[in-house]
Amino acid sequence: MDRHLLTPLLDLPETHQKILGDYDGAYSLGIGDDGAFVLDVEGHDLQRFPQSVTIGFETIPVVVRGGFIAPEARSV
Repeated sequence: MDRHLLTPLLDLPETHQKILGDYDGAYSLGIGDDGAFVLDVEGHDLQRFPQSVTIGFETIPVVVRGGFIAPEARSV
């Protein structure tokens, strides 16, 4: 799928819910150059996440990568 068509889907809570399910750790969700969602999560239990999600009539691949470390908030 075209990156430009996926971009608005990143803002929808439904997209995050479909991909994350009941996961409650830190994560980053973006779009890869190949038109797939790219999900970075803490830890290495990657089997719990889908390999693709269907939104509307489109099936979009999900690439999941482990070892994500959330950035720490810094005071200004």
